[in-house]
Amino acid sequence: MQSVIVFRLCAEWYAIRTAVCLEIADLRPIHSLPHRRDGAVLGVANMRGGLLVCISLAVILGVTAQTEAIPTQSRRRAAVPRLLVARGAAGAVVFPVDEVQGTERFRARDLKDVPATVAQARATYHSGIDAAGRQNGRSAR
Repeated sequence: MQSVIVFRLCAEWYAIRTAVCLEIADLRPIHSLPHRRDGAVLGVANMRGGLLVCISLAVILGVTAQTEAIPTQSRRRAAVPRLLVARGAAGAVVFPVDEVQGTERFRARDLKDVPATVAQARATYHSGIDAAGRQNGRSAR
């Protein structure tokens, strides 16, 4: 069995392996960096007394915001934006997400292939789609 943290960016649901996710934190100030306005790097955030680079996963993945209201996964609670801290090859990074659903467990054999339009993209961050139709993400191949 594998486990992932399921989260939402704009209207899209994604997942990241729990082994990669170091922390889910409340929102806090993101301090911009001088001469860095490319959109993918938002700045730095203070996480447990250390500064981590804050990136926009939405910009990196090309996810665009929609003007209509986005339904939350659970109708009993409001969506709460969070910061996810993830381990990367060059160290930890933090990125804001619109909502965190929680942890899901699945068997790799239960994943379906990604659609051809996604699989043929120049850079892909998806390894499969689960039975509910959500895409399970991974690092670029």
